[in-house]
Amino acid sequence: MKIPKIFIPENKNLENATNKLLDYNPTKESSVTLDHFNYFDIEPNIKYEWFGFDNSLKRLRKAGYERHLYPGEYFELVTGYMEERLENKLETICEKLLATRGEWFSLAVKRENNNLTFYTDPKNLKWDAEVCKYVTEDKLEYKSKLEFDASGLSPDGWVDLKELDDKLVQFLYNRKFEDLPPKMKDYELKIFFINDKSVWPLARADEHKMLCLFTGCTWGRPSRGIRQKPGNSK
Repeated sequence: MKIPKIFIPENKNLENATNKLLDYNPTKESSVTLDHFNYFDIEPNIKYEWFGFDNSLKRLRKAGYERHLYPGEYFELVTGYMEERLENKLETICEKLLATRGEWFSLAVKRENNNLTFYTDPKNLKWDAEVCKYVTEDKLEYKSKLEFDASGLSPDGWVDLKELDDKLVQFLYNRKFEDLPPKMKDYELKIFFINDKSVWPLARADEHKMLCLFTGCTWGRPSRGIRQKPGNSK
């Protein structure tokens, strides 16, 4: 497989470029690039036990990782794999991503009628079996949030990616729908929303031929973490 050339900025710009990658915020940046992964370690071997979102976050932090992947990071790997742009280590990780039955993301969403609110790096979300949903302990904590208009979408359940606004598709999949690789369109591409005013953590759906996002996870998901590489902390 051909390995892409990685652009290395001039020394005088290296610190600024590095800080930009380390400060990546999916609610502000337009997209993730492969350069991003020069500064982060992805947990190579997923934990196949079925973890709730809160227990998965505890597990990966105990293992020395910081958070789950953002959807934009996940799908930059997937599109890079399908376009044969990945070097060997990332290619191996992506093969495992595609082989697993869903994974948690570091993102949560609340749908309230015609409004979608996304929260990055959510904390204090805990599964409550009595009410069969995630509840917030004390107060929901998050890094940032972003809102989208959900007018015109089905009131509840699955929504085809082609029905979503380009900005929302790019936020979640790192590209507009029309720019996704042809191979990716061999998979089902949808997102499941629950219109109940509750905050739900986001995950990939658990069928192998689905690259769908699911917000109604009433069961566990495999657990994988990501962290800054040593020496890259500011």
